[in-house]
Amino acid sequence: MPLLYANMAGLAAGSAWLGAMAQWQLVGLGVAVIFISPYIIPILLMPAGIFSHFMLLYQKAGRRKFERLMFVLSIFYIALFMTLWCVGIFEYATGDIGPEIPLAPLLWAASAAMLPLLMWSSRDRSNILIMAMVEVAQAATLILCTIRFFGVIPHFWLSSAVFGGFLALLTIMQAVNEEKSMNTR
Repeated sequence: MPLLYANMAGLAAGSAWLGAMAQWQLVGLGVAVIFISPYIIPILLMPAGIFSHFMLLYQKAGRRKFERLMFVLSIFYIALFMTLWCVGIFEYATGDIGPEIPLAPLLWAASAAMLPLLMWSSRDRSNILIMAMVEVAQAATLILCTIRFFGVIPHFWLSSAVFGGFLALLTIMQAVNEEKSMNTR
């Protein structure tokens, strides 16, 4: 929850700052993302739910190899979605600004990208993996902010690779942890 409140404050501060700079299109986008995301995020994540459904079917049938495959596909899809969501919003907000990026668009971009995901993940606090993925996405977003703040403008796909790499690392660590916990049962 502290990340949720920090991002709310960041979005408010970034919006006020951008408003003072007459960047109303970015402020409007942030408001639209906040109001539309509760409807769009579940629709965009439906394929992950389909993989999870098949994972449960394979689990009941005792087919561990296919169960693991469906788990990996589900998590991979969620990581891909989070990567494209966060990097896409971040790049849109900071794309038209030169190498000397003011802090306002960076603050706004990080908060606008993460706040909808934090709101989505806070609905089901029992899903530790998703909560952890969102926290890693927050760290990756802050790394993108730091890189952009120092004037480095990575290409969209490079940013996506860095961001996705952090989420992939988390996924691998979680899969290894889950495998260990299943073997101890």
